[in-house]
Amino acid sequence: MNKTLSCKNLNAYYNNNLILNDISLEITQGEFICLAGKNGSGKSTLLKILSGLHKDEKSLKITSPHSTVCLSGIPLHTFTRKDCAKQIAYMQQTENSAWNVLVKDFIITGRFAYSGTAYTQHDFSILQESATLLGIHHLLERDIFSLSGGEFQKVRIARALTQTPDFLLLDEPTSALDLSYETELLQLLANLAKDKNIGILISIHNLNTACRFTKNLILLPPQKQLIQGEPSQIITPENIAQTYGTNLPIYTHPIHNCPQIG
Repeated sequence: MNKTLSCKNLNAYYNNNLILNDISLEITQGEFICLAGKNGSGKSTLLKILSGLHKDEKSLKITSPHSTVCLSGIPLHTFTRKDCAKQIAYMQQTENSAWNVLVKDFIITGRFAYSGTAYTQHDFSILQESATLLGIHHLLERDIFSLSGGEFQKVRIARALTQTPDFLLLDEPTSALDLSYETELLQLLANLAKDKNIGILISIHNLNTACRFTKNLILLPPQKQLIQGEPSQIITPENIAQTYGTNLPIYTHPIHNCPQIG
């Protein structure tokens, strides 16, 4: 049976300022979901809470923290950090490494929850598979400081995949990518969700590209309940105005037959 990652009636506050208001959401293995909203709407906060990492931020408080976020019905707080990492991989927006290590040594750290630093041949086999899936096998012997922004983003996603997670939460994974890399990566993530049975939730700013690759889109209006559904159902002038505070024309893409904005 497929696992689920969910939150119910979630409220979140930063220094007593409401960020997320009565959010209920469920992700099932095999789904590829895009999360969109204006800056400051709470996208990053929601991903962080679903990953179980919100406890590391003293200024972030959620109501009923022991019952709102569940993994297949079991409260997330009951899992150890290692057990959680074996099921949920989270990638934040930006990252700077203090050490100029080889790409292969950077990616293998995703296996820490399984092997610590005594990595096995199985761990290295998973590294190779993840690198192949991301098309970065040729980068494994490179120093990470020598990579372009787009290359480093792919390396970070490969590291997340080495956790062999049931759920993959990515905060703006396409932000450092050019147009060709962006479409390539979104297609890859959509395929991974289906082929590897991973529940994938990403935050994204480019709604037009997201509409091409997901059948499940979430709009997150500031301090309001989320709007979720197929792009053709929820991309309306009213929902866009509520989410972004602006009025923009909407049309249908002549080739991909999906809604486009602007």
